[in-house]
Amino acid sequence: MHFHYFVMVGVITLYQDWWPFLIAIAYVVFQHGAGGVLVPTSVYNHQSAVDHPWQWAGIHGAFILGLSAAGIASWKLNGPCCRRLRTAEEKLAEAQGVARIGSWEWSRNRACDLE
Repeated sequence: MHFHYFVMVGVITLYQDWWPFLIAIAYVVFQHGAGGVLVPTSVYNHQSAVDHPWQWAGIHGAFILGLSAAGIASWKLNGPCCRRLRTAEEKLAEAQGVARIGSWEWSRNRACDLE
């Protein structure tokens, strides 16, 4: 199940917004804490976590926080690249409009997908 949490946080990175990360962290902490209190063996497989479910829920939340921080850093670092690319494409489109010419482009790999 933990693998699925990490995959979903990776998917949340695509939203490029803070709120989904905060909700994901809160969900993991609540799910691990409440599940650990109600049915500890369904969430944890070691005695320390069974004895202290909220402490281990916080530990799991910290892992998701770390992954979220990496996701936020990645989209923050890619932001300037995508803005420069959009600006260059807008300038090219304007120049082609003024010159009344067009172009055709085909690329199998793109660093930043644009709308």
